[in-house]
Order: sequence, then C-alpha cells, then structure tokens
Amino acid sequence: MKIGRVDGLQKYACSDCDRTFKERPRFVCECLILGTQVKCQSCPQFKEFLGIVKQQTDELRSLSFQELENLKSSYTVAETLD
Repeated sequence: MKIGRVDGLQKYACSDCDRTFKERPRFVCECLILGTQVKCQSCPQFKEFLGIVKQQTDELRSLSFQELENLKSSYTVAETLD
C-alpha cells in the first residue's frame, strides 16, 4: 500500500510484514506448489489460484447428485485410458 513520498519517490509498505519500499515490490513465488509456505499465502499467484479453485468449487456445488456421479464416472474412464 502507498504510504507517502520521500524525495519525490512514492513509498510503499507491505500490509503483511510492514516492511517499507521505495518502489512497488514485485512478488515472485518460488514455491514448487503454490501456497505451501506461509509467506506465499499472500502471493498474488496463490490468490489467483484460490479464486480459480473457488469458482470450480461453486460450479461443482450447483450440480445434482446424478451429475456428480456422471462426472466421477467420466474421470474414472479417462484414468483407465491413460
């Protein structure tokens, strides 16, 4: 978040750790699996991933029991073909 200016430069502060920066920090997730480390749970890539998971979960939640069974069966068939 922006916290003012120093010598004409914008200052930023991390809302998680309160560190300050003279330029907008660039977050790079170095985890092999997103979100496995506590520091990565505020990573923009992990937040995007969580949004996708939530969307997929909401779509599954709207399916009937029979539709879920059909979906399960189609995955089982696909696994046996691999």
